[in-house]
Amino acid sequence: MYDNTHVCCLAKDARLWLLHLSPILRGILPDIYLAHYYLLVTSMWILASDRINASDMQQAEQMIEQFSEMFGDLYGKIIIRLGIVLYYIL
Repeated sequence: MYDNTHVCCLAKDARLWLLHLSPILRGILPDIYLAHYYLLVTSMWILASDRINASDMQQAEQMIEQFSEMFGDLYGKIIIRLGIVLYYIL
């Protein structure tokens, strides 16, 4: 479906957006959605660091768990199901 070059570009674009361009969402997203999104951004920032220790890993894990737990409440259970279906189709 995708060659390695395409996948690499997608990963770099996602990393650029997630770790560096996300602040432009301030003032666009409502605060609750922005706070939710920043749980993901901050956890990814930690995990993408050159050096992480056990405490950092635990903090990132807690943020990802909190992000996951809030997702259904914010976006609805149907979106979660759709995402799972799309994951298996693609």
